[in-house]
Amino acid sequence: MAKTKISEFSSTASNNTDIDGISVAEGMAPSNVNNAFRELMSQLKDWQSGAVSQDMNVNGVLTVSGNTVLSANLTATGTATISGVTNLTASPATSSGTYGRTGTTITVSSSSHGFSNGQVLYLFFSAGTGGTATSSAYTISNVSTNTFDVTDAVSGSISGSPSVTITRGGFTCNGAVVRSSLSVGGPMNVGGDATLNGAATISGATVLSSTLAANGNITMGNTTTNAHILNGSLTATTSSVIYLDDSVTTASAPVLSWDGDTNTGFFRPAADTIAIATGGTERVRIDSTGNLTATGSVGYPTGSGGAVTQITSKSTGVTLNTICGQITTHNASLGSGVEASFTLTNSKIAATDVVVVCIASGATTNTYQLLVDAVAAGSCRIFLRNSSGTSRADTLVINFAVIKSVAA
Repeated sequence: MAKTKISEFSSTASNNTDIDGISVAEGMAPSNVNNAFRELMSQLKDWQSGAVSQDMNVNGVLTVSGNTVLSANLTATGTATISGVTNLTASPATSSGTYGRTGTTITVSSSSHGFSNGQVLYLFFSAGTGGTATSSAYTISNVSTNTFDVTDAVSGSISGSPSVTITRGGFTCNGAVVRSSLSVGGPMNVGGDATLNGAATISGATVLSSTLAANGNITMGNTTTNAHILNGSLTATTSSVIYLDDSVTTASAPVLSWDGDTNTGFFRPAADTIAIATGGTERVRIDSTGNLTATGSVGYPTGSGGAVTQITSKSTGVTLNTICGQITTHNASLGSGVEASFTLTNSKIAATDVVVVCIASGATTNTYQLLVDAVAAGSCRIFLRNSSGTSRADTLVINFAVIKSVAA
C-alpha cells in the first residue's frame, strides 16, 4: 500500500519501500531520490498544517508553548504540558466487546479490533459476576487479533462475559495533564491529575482517574448520553461554583449519580426543585417553596434510638440522650384517677422542640392518659394518669421521638 501520510510509515526501516508510490527500495532509480525527498517534505507540511487528519501518540512528555489545534486525536502515556490554548476537534471511535478479570489482569475480547501494544484506550465496563472493573484510560498489552490485556488498579475475579465499550480518540493521557484553556470535541480521558489554568469545554464523555482542578470554568457535555466519571476529587477553589447541566432530568437518569448505579442520585424534575431517586424511582422532593415530600416512610434510621428503664417508682426521672427511643416504667401501683409525672433528661431536646410520646405496650385499652406537659433545653416532663377506674400496677413501654423545631 502506498504510504501517503506519516502515520502509515513503519518503525521497521526495511518495511519503508515507497513514499506515495515512489519507490525507495534497494535498486531504485536515481531520480526517485529527489522525488522521494520532495514527497516527504510535502507530507511533513501536511502533518504540520493539519491538512491530513492523523493521530498523534506521545509516549513521553509533551510540552507545547503555543496554541494547540488538533483535528485528529492526541494520546499521551506520559505528562502533557501545554501552555497555550488546546483545541481538539476529533470525533472518538468506539467499539464494543466483552471482558473478564483474573487478579488485576483484565482480558478484553473484541473481534478483529485492530489495536496494537502500547495504545491508550478508554474502557467503560459493565457489571459482571463478581463485580465491575474500573472504567478508565488504559495502556493495552498482550495484543492478539481478537483480544488484548490491561491492568486494573484493583484485584479480583470477574466472569460472565460482561460488556465493555472501547473508546479511542479525543484526548487520552495516562499521565498528568497541565494546560491552559482546553476545548475537546470528543471524550477526555486522563489517568493522572488534570490542572487547568483557564476554561475547559469538553463535549464528550469525561474520565479522570485523579484530581481535576481549574481556575476557570469547566463545561462537560450537555446530554445524558455523555458520562463524566471522576475517580479522584473535583475541587472548586474559594468563590468558585460547580454547576450541573440545567436540563430537566428524571428519576431514571439522575444528573448526579454513581458509576455502576446510574439510576440512584440527585435530579432536577422542574425549575427550582431538587429530588432524590433510588432504583430509578423518586423518593424525596424539595420544591420551589421549600416543601418536602417523600414517597416512603420518613423517620430516624437504625442506630438513632435507645432504651432506658425507670427504677423506684413511676415518678422517678430517667436519662437517655437519643433523638428517639423507649422508656420502660416501674411497675409501682397507680390508683384510679391518680397522676404521676417524671423528667426525661435528654441532651437532644431543645426548648423549642416537640416531643411526641405514646404507649407501645403494657396497658389495656383506655387505661392511661399520656402526654408531655413541659419542654426545656435538655429535658421534658412526661405526664401519666390512670383513667381505668381501678388501681393499676402495670409495666408500661413508652415510645418517644423528638421533632426539631424553632420559634422563629
